[in-house]
Order: sequence, then structure tokens, then C-alpha cells
Amino acid sequence: MVIIKGTLSGRNRYRTEGNFTFSQQSNGNILFETSDDFFFGNAQGGGTPAPGFALCNGNVDALTKEELERIARQTDFFRIANSPVSVSGKQMQLLPRGLDLIAFDTLFLWCFEVPFLLGVSLFEPVAPLRS
Repeated sequence: MVIIKGTLSGRNRYRTEGNFTFSQQSNGNILFETSDDFFFGNAQGGGTPAPGFALCNGNVDALTKEELERIARQTDFFRIANSPVSVSGKQMQLLPRGLDLIAFDTLFLWCFEVPFLLGVSLFEPVAPLRS
């Protein structure tokens, strides 16, 4: 059952676009999934080394780079590439147990090797999370 959905937008001259959902599975696991039209990359067709998704609460623009990097490292749940390439299409990852999705309202894509923001989305709860 889909419990959260949102739409990504790029930052810092990177294209990050597409929709995503978090779905709760019957066993309680939470699955993160991007849409088939998901895309991340730059104008030259490349990407960044070690881009990954993380979670935070509040406006990422109100945080310093250092604060956002600390949050990214604490809530990192999915690295989408190991080398600087563009990434497209459906991406899926289970959230680690213990990562409390209810505590967050923002998904962001972060470069973990050269720390900076690549994309962001506020999310929208569409159904309650089951215990």
C-alpha cells in the first residue's frame, strides 16, 4: 500500500526528476520506488560519484552544507550509482529497519563523495503507516 508520494526536482545544475513512492508491504517493510521516468544526471550526460537518497525533516535550503551532510550520513538508505554516470528508470530499495519514516517530510539526493545537494522533494502522506 502506498503511504507516501512525491516529485523530485534537481539542484546545483543537476537534473533530478520523476516521482517516487514509499509503500508498506504486508510484512511491514517499507519499499522506496522511483517512477519509470526517473532521471538523474548533468547536461553532459554524466552524474556524480556516490549519489544516494537520504531523509530529513524541514527545509533543506535552511540548513548549512555541514548540517545537511551530517543528516545525509545518518539517514542514507540508497546509493544509486558507484561511478559518475547518469541514472534513469525505476529504482527500488527497502528502507532499513529502524529508520522511522514518520519522523521525516523530505527526501533528498546527495553526493556522498563530494558533498552537495543534487535533488529534493517534500513528501505527501497518502495513507497512515501501519504498526
